[in-house]
Amino acid sequence: MNPTALHQLITDLRIELDALDIDDQASRQRIEALIAELEDQADIGPRAIALSGSMPSYIEQFEVDHPRLTQVLNRIAVTLSEMGI
Repeated sequence: MNPTALHQLITDLRIELDALDIDDQASRQRIEALIAELEDQADIGPRAIALSGSMPSYIEQFEVDHPRLTQVLNRIAVTLSEMGI
């Protein structure tokens, strides 16, 4: 998979975040920080490996309350894996 696909998944993640009613500001800020990191590293910079290692914790945190967001996070994790990250 190429970086263009990752960019599209980042856009999908932002759309899902905007559609969610997350009352917990800390959770919202954590997802926004993830989006910012993904955007910065979408072209596979040196921090991408560390970022891909943190994906499971994001998925675990939101899987029960926000399944659609979790689906996008899973797709991002798979995309990073397919890119060798």
